[in-house]
Amino acid sequence: MLQRYTVYHATNPLQMFFHDETQWQSNRSAHYRRVARVGAESCDYSLDQVFALTNHIDDCDWSQHPAVVWHATRPLRSTSVGDVLVHATTHETWMALPFGWQKVAQEP
Repeated sequence: MLQRYTVYHATNPLQMFFHDETQWQSNRSAHYRRVARVGAESCDYSLDQVFALTNHIDDCDWSQHPAVVWHATRPLRSTSVGDVLVHATTHETWMALPFGWQKVAQEP
């Protein structure tokens, strides 16, 4: 079964170093840009699939991949550390870390 995720890119490059989930929770629109909706196979590594699908690999523009069902206007960068994925149905939220993923608590 296909799982849908919404991808948000941090607008502050320092988020790649600090991974501050409060920026997501407090004033999301000031710190993040919604960039894509992506479908991934339902499995233990769905987050990794979405990460790979939203990266420019081998000079291929990720927005052209068939699993990307919507994307924002350009410029679009690759998904990176500090960016956030939200499951479309469960609304579980995950932040990309240098190694793996951190579940982000729901808004207080």
